[in-house]
Amino acid sequence: MMKKIVLFSIMFTMLLSACKKKDTRPDVLHISGIVTDKETSNPKDSVSIELSKSDGFSSRIILDTYSTDSDGKFSFKFSQNKISYSYYLIFSKKSYTKEEVHIDKDKEKQNFNIQLIKDEK
Repeated sequence: MMKKIVLFSIMFTMLLSACKKKDTRPDVLHISGIVTDKETSNPKDSVSIELSKSDGFSSRIILDTYSTDSDGKFSFKFSQNKISYSYYLIFSKKSYTKEEVHIDKDKEKQNFNIQLIKDEK
């Protein structure tokens, strides 16, 4: 009887380890969008876009920097790490307030419509 209990325990443990949830997040994320002036709706060229990551414990690490084209559009892709990082985009342009958005790690393609607000200074 004891032998059956031990055998059952071993088989149950093996079954549980085989049922480990598979990470289904995409390896590469495709990011695109447009940046406009909130007040005028005009596209903003040369907006700096920082791609950063954070593990939630330490400060953010900038992975890359991009910019909008003459029509205010941007498009890039990056490979995400399977470690639990959070990814962010920070949009900045002189005379405008910075805008920050969170990237959804589970969506392969993401499109952002960013409206920058002019500084009141």
